[in-house]
Amino acid sequence: MDWRDANNLWQRRAAGVAFISLAKHGDDNFPGFVEMMLETCAVTIYSAERFAQTGTGWVLRELSVADCDSVARFIEQHAALFSAEGMRYATEKMPEYMSAKLRELRREALRSASSQ
Repeated sequence: MDWRDANNLWQRRAAGVAFISLAKHGDDNFPGFVEMMLETCAVTIYSAERFAQTGTGWVLRELSVADCDSVARFIEQHAALFSAEGMRYATEKMPEYMSAKLRELRREALRSASSQ
């Protein structure tokens, strides 16, 4: 079983957080690194626990330095799953206009989900 699928919160979190120092280099680490990290985040973002959310946000924050567009697309696809704190971390190093757009997208997704 992959760490990102582990029942233990800390093991799931470590599946991404362990790569934070490498994330800002993206595919310069090795071809496919960005996709590997986004696949990990696509699993961990489903955990509502605070530390899973912050860990995912940290990974995306650093990954956005290397590939901002891919991270933005990821956030657009998963906006309703982010906690406010996770979203804040994920968009922290993005240009302000992009960060604001993604935070608003999350708010809209949550409003839409709560009205159904």
